[in-house]
Amino acid sequence: MPYSSKRSIHSGFYRAFIMMLICCIAIIPGIQAASADSAPPVALLYPLETVSVQPNQPVYVQVAALGWSGVEIREGTQVVGSSTGSGPNHSVAVTFQTEGVHILEAVGTAGPIHSAPRRLPPIMVKAGAVSIADIVPIARQMSIYVPDFNGDGNTADKRNDLKAALGLIRPPAHPEPVSGYVIQPGSEFGAIRIDYVPQSGSQLYYELTASSPDIPSVGSTVQSTLYGPPGTDILGANGYTYLALSEADAQGKVIRFSRIKLHDAMFMSSLTGRVLDWNDSPFHGATLEFRAGADNTTGNVVATTSVDGGTGEFSVDLPVGDYTVKLIAAGYEQSLFSATASRSTTNSYIWTAISELQPDQIRIVLTWGAGARDLDSHLLGPDGNGGIFHLYYANKVTSSTYGEIAKLDRDDTYYNGTETVTVTTVNRNVYGTFNYYVNNYSWNEGSLRGSGAKVEVYVGSLSGDGSGIHETLIKSYMVPTGLGQERYWEVLHLIVSENEVLVEDRNQLRETSPILTKITGADTSGGSLNSFRLYYLSDANQVQTEDLQISATLDGLPYVLGGLHYNSSNQIITFDPVPTAESARQLVVTVNAAPSSKRLIPGAATATFTIPAAKTAITGLNMTLIGSGLDYKTFKADLTFAYPTVTGLTYDNDLSVTASVYNTVTGATYANTALANVALNPDGSGWSLTFDLNRLANGLPYNTGMLLTLTVTAKPSSAAITGSATYVTAFDFPLLALGESNPFAALALMPPPMAGVAPS
Repeated sequence: MPYSSKRSIHSGFYRAFIMMLICCIAIIPGIQAASADSAPPVALLYPLETVSVQPNQPVYVQVAALGWSGVEIREGTQVVGSSTGSGPNHSVAVTFQTEGVHILEAVGTAGPIHSAPRRLPPIMVKAGAVSIADIVPIARQMSIYVPDFNGDGNTADKRNDLKAALGLIRPPAHPEPVSGYVIQPGSEFGAIRIDYVPQSGSQLYYELTASSPDIPSVGSTVQSTLYGPPGTDILGANGYTYLALSEADAQGKVIRFSRIKLHDAMFMSSLTGRVLDWNDSPFHGATLEFRAGADNTTGNVVATTSVDGGTGEFSVDLPVGDYTVKLIAAGYEQSLFSATASRSTTNSYIWTAISELQPDQIRIVLTWGAGARDLDSHLLGPDGNGGIFHLYYANKVTSSTYGEIAKLDRDDTYYNGTETVTVTTVNRNVYGTFNYYVNNYSWNEGSLRGSGAKVEVYVGSLSGDGSGIHETLIKSYMVPTGLGQERYWEVLHLIVSENEVLVEDRNQLRETSPILTKITGADTSGGSLNSFRLYYLSDANQVQTEDLQISATLDGLPYVLGGLHYNSSNQIITFDPVPTAESARQLVVTVNAAPSSKRLIPGAATATFTIPAAKTAITGLNMTLIGSGLDYKTFKADLTFAYPTVTGLTYDNDLSVTASVYNTVTGATYANTALANVALNPDGSGWSLTFDLNRLANGLPYNTGMLLTLTVTAKPSSAAITGSATYVTAFDFPLLALGESNPFAALALMPPPMAGVAPS
């Protein structure tokens, strides 16, 4: 295959390799880089690949140096050429007296500060043709493997391969640039213009291309578009990469040619947008100042525009690049914004004006870097009406009956943000703890720890002569670094009282969001006498024991609860049962927000319990006969208790009564004797049982000399009494001989035992 065909197929690979090969020699000690104290660096326009020249033959190095007043071309520490002027594009002629490979750097200059250096492709200087001997030492020095350039499949045939490589080192594309041209931004978006002084009888032609244009031969007929007069806009140039310029004589023959890689600084762009107040309403009466470069607060103002009073809109045309924008308006902060005028499209921004800080107001400013996309400011606090406010991007202002408490002046959502919260409550009589924290809204895209976030706290004060307001920085916090992917950064608490405002440091990362809530009530409906449940406005499960202050009274006197425990998962407070007494007691438990709580604003709830009287023991029983008939006897049994005053007893619920009858004459015992018409009745300050004993219930067994044994026992389920008592009393029925198996036994002259004494 002929060599020319191989080059057309593989020239891109060859060129890349030989450029890498020759560039390697530039990486040697002793070549010092210019300081990188500022940006942007210069942009290389030519040469873009390795060229070979004769000694003392000029090479025109072309660069764009946006923002710099001049450019220097250096070889090591030696300046070999320079250019100054107002335009961004510079052409510097450089010549070499010594043969060999020369490594150059282009550096933008502006006084003592230099841009970051931009290294050029190697330039090979040789009096004659470049030979294998010129590049073999380079290959040997760097131990670089030489590919099979000629494609013969013999990788050991280095000589023929290096011969092929020689063809990749080309002479300069244009020995001299078109005289005096400067590429400037056009008068409208996407346009460029060319300032130049045509030579006598010559004209300038141009062509826009997406890739590197072909190089015309000197003397060939010009094929591109005539440009003129100087300063005319070339529209739509922003869609192309290269600008080819040909200068032709009166006969249309090319006499000079330049190829320019289009740089952003050559284009005009537009910035549009709106300025809004904190409540997203159009802002009016503002002026915007534009300075070239990012974070440029003191440089020259390159453009100024006013904000439309009715819509808050603005529009300004600027060269492509980064800008720092200052907003100036009476009664508002002189806020700074970042903006980029892009070559490819118009750019629209929405900026928020921030009101000037007033005396005793507090401003919290959150800034962050590129390590996180969207951080959000949050402020929790008492709303002055018994509730809690939550200030954040969806609720930008909060007020009470006293007026405005706080507002989110600015919410940023995309990298390098500045969010501002102003707290005005110190003049509004709303007191308590205010909790400020940061939420990493984009936590799955970047960490808080790596965000570089900073929070600064300012307080406003009136100047001594009353002429203005000072903003004093009183606190500054940097987000903790290290490992971790926590979503929340609890930064500080503002503790506002009638006389002062304290800033309390928190500065801790959390997995869960900080809260501020309030106790709203207590529930005792469960029926327990030693537990109850608390209720809160919100986030109940985050309240901990240390947030609560619990006290109690028993019958109006202070009482210390034993075994006190708070379960944060279900908000239930338990304590040891309160001892009972002779009479019912009232227990009142009060729960307040602890003064040291970081989660609760002031609030309280009470739980009231009635502790019933203790069970009283049955201590005695006295039975008397209160009525009789032929077949029945009516008895009354008076009960006595350890605590005389007992209320609410019922026969069914509280008492169990058993009876038995003993015949002292016959010795017969009748157990489980049935009683009739049993009733339990209050009797003065005590209680008594009444009942009937019917002898017919046992087949007429009862007659003279009978003993009745009555036992009264408190039921286990009784809530009021306990214990039991027994009493024995004597009674007689008329003798009915026909009803006794031994009717005459009743006539035995044996006195019955004493009443209340069981027979032996």
